[in-house]
Amino acid sequence: MSGPFVYTPNHEPAPLPYRNSPYLHPFYSSPNSPFIPPMSLNASPYQAVSPLPGSPILANSPLGSPYAANQVQFPGGSPGTSPYVPAWVRPRRQSWNSGPFLRAPVRQRTLSDYTNYYTTPPFAPVAAAAGYWPHPGPHYPPYSAPVPTQLFLHPFLDAQNPRSDVVFNLAAPDFAPMRYIGANQTVPMTLEELGQTATHPAISELTISADVFIPGWPFDLNFTLFNPYTNVHPPIKVGDVLSAIYYQLQKQISQQDWASLPPELEHEVAKAYTKRCKSFAPGELTLLNQGVKQVDFLKGRVWFKGLLKAPDGSLHMKLVAG
Repeated sequence: MSGPFVYTPNHEPAPLPYRNSPYLHPFYSSPNSPFIPPMSLNASPYQAVSPLPGSPILANSPLGSPYAANQVQFPGGSPGTSPYVPAWVRPRRQSWNSGPFLRAPVRQRTLSDYTNYYTTPPFAPVAAAAGYWPHPGPHYPPYSAPVPTQLFLHPFLDAQNPRSDVVFNLAAPDFAPMRYIGANQTVPMTLEELGQTATHPAISELTISADVFIPGWPFDLNFTLFNPYTNVHPPIKVGDVLSAIYYQLQKQISQQDWASLPPELEHEVAKAYTKRCKSFAPGELTLLNQGVKQVDFLKGRVWFKGLLKAPDGSLHMKLVAG
């Protein structure tokens, strides 16, 4: 019985020459493997191959780095350093453009008799504007813009200069302030327009009345703070004024208010009530069942025209409807 067959090659395979291949790791070592394809490229016919001269900066390793020290010893040199290029050091930059430090505050000593011994002030005083008394001291306090004493209304709310593009029906079933854009077309007011402050300077409370008798009028417009940790009241905005007037006029009157009306006023209010319900035909029956509302006391003047400021400058304004 013969033993197992063992293959023995006649000669050892010759080592392959150096090949720059991405399959080799590291690429300057060349293992002897038949599975790596050769990458021997032919020389270019357009130029002669010339080796690059050596550099004293780079090391002898094929993985040279411009930051690596020269490995060749020179007379008077030090191991690990190069006499040609100094070692690279990362520079440190300042984090701000001012000086390296700030001077510590020093308390200035003042005299007890408050006498000014300086011949000139540190800066020249500015001449006082017309209508202001000059400051008695050598320096003027920081300037701040004076608060306007006159109250200005937003153009959407000013009845003295009414806007023709504001369309707001106070008797409509829904709150819908509109703006006229031409060609019998209107668009709703945007949230940006309704969010603008109603007055300048801003106010946080307001009393609104009417030029006719309306039960429950005048009424106050103010905000109740929901945050108990602050006393800052938000300013009244255009949308706050329009919505407060609308929902106040949409309130129903009581039986006592209706019984206390004189006969002439009762007839006029009943006529306005019937006309308002018929103007919205799809929901006429629903509006009739809701009864008389405060808007009926305007006697058919249901279009918002703005507010009139009080002559005394108080926070009391009058509704103007047409």
